[in-house]
Amino acid sequence: MASQKQRELWMCYVVNQREHLENDIKRLQTNLRYRRVDAVDCMELALAIERLNSFNEFASHATEIFKIMSGNDVLQK
Repeated sequence: MASQKQRELWMCYVVNQREHLENDIKRLQTNLRYRRVDAVDCMELALAIERLNSFNEFASHATEIFKIMSGNDVLQK
C-alpha cells in the first residue's frame, strides 16, 4: 500500500512528465511553423505525439494498479 507521500510524488511525477512531453510537442510545432518542413521534422513531431500518448496510457494503467493495491478500486463492491 502506498503512503500519502508516495501518492503525491507519483502524481507530481506524472504531471511534470506530461508537461515536459507537451512542451516538446509545442516546440516542434513551432519549429514547423517557422522553417521549411522536411520528412525528419514531421517524423520528430509524430514521435513526440506518440511518446505523450504512450506515457498517458502508462500513467493511467499504473494509477489504476495503485488504486487496486490500496483498496480504492471503484469496481470493487
